[in-house]
Amino acid sequence: MMNNKKIKDFSRRDFLWTLSGLAAAPAVFSQTLVAGQDKPKIPITELFSPEEWERLKKSVMASEIDGYFGHGYSCAEAMLLVALRRLELDEKTVWASAAYGGGLGQKDLCGFLTGGIMAVGMADGKMPLERREAKKLCSAVAKEFWEWWKSEYPLRCECIVIKEEDRAKCRPMGPRVAAELEELLTRFA
Repeated sequence: MMNNKKIKDFSRRDFLWTLSGLAAAPAVFSQTLVAGQDKPKIPITELFSPEEWERLKKSVMASEIDGYFGHGYSCAEAMLLVALRRLELDEKTVWASAAYGGGLGQKDLCGFLTGGIMAVGMADGKMPLERREAKKLCSAVAKEFWEWWKSEYPLRCECIVIKEEDRAKCRPMGPRVAAELEELLTRFA
């Protein structure tokens, strides 16, 4: 049972103040929801020229990566996950890349790059070669991927994402890098 003293101490002004706050809550809450929503994503096809999209959509990895990057998966995780699927390897292995997103979490080496290099190593593990020979081949493919990367993008995340609005650059990078990586893995594996 409520204490009558508390009811008496609750003035008409307090009641009206509380009531106005409760009445305003839905409006404030709905504005918070609207303001907190992400802007609608531009369709991935509109981020590329028609010719480039034709090339990219031939790559399964390039077609899939946009469904992961930014949807609970970092750049490194998204890249490794599409490669694991391509290589038909255990997808739980994606956890190996959990700390690599956002440039090793330090805006250092780009996660798409490090996820790709991890994928090359995972492909190496599938090679029916003697370990020393497989490692030599892996190093050559990793070097080729590294050199391609340097010809296209800066190595460090901080050079790609300088300001917060620069994050939009990462989305089209994913399919481009995934397509290049898939081509390398196809030749390699």
